[in-house]
Amino acid sequence: MIPSYAILFLVILVTCSLGAVTMIAYRSRRKKTMRDDLRVLGSSAIVDQPLNPEGTVIVHGELWNACSSHGQLIIAQTRVRVVRLRDHLLVVEDYPA
Repeated sequence: MIPSYAILFLVILVTCSLGAVTMIAYRSRRKKTMRDDLRVLGSSAIVDQPLNPEGTVIVHGELWNACSSHGQLIIAQTRVRVVRLRDHLLVVEDYPA
């Protein structure tokens, strides 16, 4: 028969291991690299949350924080173009009409 403290130890070990794997997976999905930043430069995007002047846009299926280039309001579902990068913040402007 297995002692109860051995079972408790195994349960704690498995729980901690699963927690560590979950944290690593979460962080790897959230971290953007400089290579990702350069890939989106010049790309088109769709505004997800209105830019007033900051909000979010979707570029290549990824959600990014963004701001409008001249501080103007850009409403949701508007097509914009990525013109500049500021750290991991995309600077966008409206496509010409």
